[in-house]
Amino acid sequence: MASATAPSAARRVFIITGSNTGVGFQTARQLALGADKAKEPRLIIMACRTAYKAGSAVKRIQQELGPQSLAQVEYQLLDLLDYKSITRFVAEFKQRNLPLHALVNNAGVNLAPPSLPQPLKVSTMWVANYVSHVLLTDLLMPVLEASAPSRVVNVTSYMHRMGRTNWEEDMRTPQGLTTYSSTKLAQVLHAHELQRRYASKGVTAMLAHPGGQCKQAAKQTA
Repeated sequence: MASATAPSAARRVFIITGSNTGVGFQTARQLALGADKAKEPRLIIMACRTAYKAGSAVKRIQQELGPQSLAQVEYQLLDLLDYKSITRFVAEFKQRNLPLHALVNNAGVNLAPPSLPQPLKVSTMWVANYVSHVLLTDLLMPVLEASAPSRVVNVTSYMHRMGRTNWEEDMRTPQGLTTYSSTKLAQVLHAHELQRRYASKGVTAMLAHPGGQCKQAAKQTA
């Protein structure tokens, strides 16, 4: 694709977590298809934990792009349930000396085993939906600042209205609807805090609630 030879500084770079299916896939797809319309080279990095699923998703998008497309789509392995995978992902990304114009924290779960043998000993849902994205965002923030204007988008849910703020207890109790809602509330508060800290530095924090109908449409076309 044409963007493969574009200088790094001339490209707009996007990272979308959990983008091999659903809303994340459609986000990556639309960003890629919109490159020519916007007349700007784009690099879309689909950050996923399963190589064959991510590779298949990349190919599906590539098949829709014209031979002279300004979009380049690729995947980079990222397992949000593994903190070492997160730090490795960021280190590999930084080695490429690329800018980063948008980080879309999309990946998440609402049904998962209650716990994993990881350092914080918190529920899987909390790790996947919130803790891992906080770590990822924090490690990538220097690149986002250097690339400003840039943005962080937390994909959340209106279910945050049912969430609780007694997180120390919630992180270590059996998972259910309340746990999911609490992780979404945490995402909302995370975005507000990011906006407070970094808006003056050119990094805008945003929240997106795709909605049930949007999610269903994404599922049907993914």
